This record gives sequence, C-alpha cells and structure tokens, in this order.
Amino acid sequence: MKSKIASMGVWMFAASVVWAADAAPTNQVSDAIAKLKAAANYSWTATIATPPDAPFTPPPIQGRKDSAGFAKFSTQFGDNTAEVFLKGDKVVFRGDEGWQLAVAGGGFSPDTFALNLARNGAPGDEAAIILKGLMQLKALDGGALGGDLSAEAATDLLTFGPHRSGAKANPDMPGPKGARGSAKFWIKDGALVKYQTHLTGTVTFDGNDTVLDFTRTTEIHDVGTTKMDIPDEAKKKLEAPPMAK
Repeated sequence: MKSKIASMGVWMFAASVVWAADAAPTNQVSDAIAKLKAAANYSWTATIATPPDAPFTPPPIQGRKDSAGFAKFSTQFGDNTAEVFLKGDKVVFRGDEGWQLAVAGGGFSPDTFALNLARNGAPGDEAAIILKGLMQLKALDGGALGGDLSAEAATDLLTFGPHRSGAKANPDMPGPKGARGSAKFWIKDGALVKYQTHLTGTVTFDGNDTVLDFTRTTEIHDVGTTKMDIPDEAKKKLEAPPMAK
C-alpha cells in the first residue's frame, strides 16, 4: 500500500513539473501582452511573406494605438492609401462620401476590406487571440516562444472578413479547408516586441480552389512616443452612441 502511495506521489510530482514547464512560457507571453496593452501608446508594422509563385503579396500594414482606445490601420496599393480607424466594435474608413462606418455584407466591398484590415484589433488584442489558439508553447531557437495552433484557431485566423463583435459571416467568402498554422512571440524587457503566424489552407471561390500559404510578422515600435492623428469626422462616427433599433 505504501509503495502504491509513493508511486502515485512520484507520478503527481512529475505531472506537476510538466504542467509548470508548459505553463511558464504561456504566462511569460501573457504577461508580455498585458504590458503592451497597458502602454500609453505604440505603433506597429505588419508584413506578409508568400511563396515565390504566389500571384499576389499583400503590402505592409502600418498601425498606431493610443490610450483612449483608438487604433489606426493604413496600407498602400500603388498610389492609393487606405486608412481605417477602430474603436471598440466600430470601424470607419474613407469612402466616396467621406468617413463612414463599415458594415458587414457580401462581396469584396470597401466595408469588407476595412473590417478585415481591423478584424483582430491592435497587436495587444490580436496577440491574445493567437496565444489562446495555441495547443502548446515552448522555447524555440532565436529567443522566440512558439507552438502550433489548433485547427479551429488556424481556420479563424485564415478566414477573410469581419471579426468584430456582432459582425455577420460573409456567405460569398467561405472559410478555408484544411487550415494549419503556428505562431511565435518575441519578448524584450518583459514586453511583447514581435509576433509571427504561419498559416496554410485551401479556399474555394467561384468553384476554384486556391492554396493559401503566408507568414505574417508584426513588429511593435515607438512604445510611449506614438502620436495618433484622427480626422474629426472619423472620431465623431466612432464615438457616436449606437442608433436605436
């Protein structure tokens, strides 16, 4: 009887050591994300790398976040610059008639593009979503902490369209099949400074299957020194109370 109790004690100790080893990196990343979210302001740059034979590589995305909860996303296509602002669950973009609220709908509309650009929020929020979707987290070469994403998390991150609260799924843009992915986080002085996702999957559009394979790297910079410039019209729409139904 004593030997059984002793064996059980050894097993429980071993299990607790494994749990502690798994929990420590997760806590480290979680604390680093919390430190970033607590910063007064910060900027970031997100770049996307695709295979050499990919038909299109998205341009970099520049972003800013302030202590009032406003976030700005901007990207450039040739001579055209797209700017999107987010606060809470509201997204605004500059349309043909000035700044307007983005509304989820069908097709590749300016609204859908704006909602997709801001779908996971600023890095503090997006990194938390990614961390929650990891199946495990461990130390990697190069000082990063990373692991594989669950199939559900990979599918969500690879799905094009709105991700804000209350947004409706777009029937014209079905979710990916066979989605897989992984993520990495880099921490400096206890704060998150960079994170990366690698996602693959197949999407079907107009009856044709397209294989997606891309690596998205987000680097945070200018923490505490970022200044936010929000047009008055955009700010008013973001701060306006919701209309009664």
